[in-house]
Amino acid sequence: MTIGDRLKNVIKNKGFKLTEFARKSHIPYRTLQGYVANERMIGTDAVIKICSELRIISDWLLMGENLPYNTPFEKEPQTAEEIDKVMKDLNPEQKQEILSRSLEMKKMNKLEERLKKLEEKL
Repeated sequence: MTIGDRLKNVIKNKGFKLTEFARKSHIPYRTLQGYVANERMIGTDAVIKICSELRIISDWLLMGENLPYNTPFEKEPQTAEEIDKVMKDLNPEQKQEILSRSLEMKKMNKLEERLKKLEEKL
């Protein structure tokens, strides 16, 4: 998936039309068209504007690494359907990373419980 593909998908997933997002991000419409069509390189200023407006992580936009959303800013999925929609946008490596992080968090929760019990005994 290219930068333009990721950009096009996230704009659509956020409910914007390209013209609306161009206005909101203060990026000329023709320039934005060039980005999503992979006909134009995205500069640093545009990356900052795009990531700020869409509340996405620049690593994901530029390289497809990690998850697209920075969860403190993005509404977290609440239903199974919303979770499925998010998961469908991820590549297999990203899905594996979610699983690995979830298992790590589960282990950390158990360790915190054990630590709390030990502290209570002291």
